[in-house]
Amino acid sequence: MYVGTGSPIPLDSVDAFWRKLDLTPSISVEYGDLNVDHRMQRFKEIYNTQPDHIKYNYLRRMEEITDPSTNLINEPSVKKNNCGRPPNKACPTSKSRSSQIQLFRLKPGATMV
Repeated sequence: MYVGTGSPIPLDSVDAFWRKLDLTPSISVEYGDLNVDHRMQRFKEIYNTQPDHIKYNYLRRMEEITDPSTNLINEPSVKKNNCGRPPNKACPTSKSRSSQIQLFRLKPGATMV
């Protein structure tokens, strides 16, 4: 409906893509029996065959599913001075200057290895 007038929007003014849009569900979901005993038994069988670090990951994920506030993923810390693109040309914390070429002279009779 048009907000100002309250009249319906004419179908001709709607784009063809949106006219073809079907809002009915594509599949019918039948939940049926939601008993989890069989699934939990299967999970236990798989869980018991895993190494300890995988078991820890499973338990951590289950904890996050049952209580989303216990998210164990932390945000990465941000460096204060990361010298990614310093405001001046020289980074104050950088000690190596890989872009400079160092010239040196060999002693007479010395060879380069």
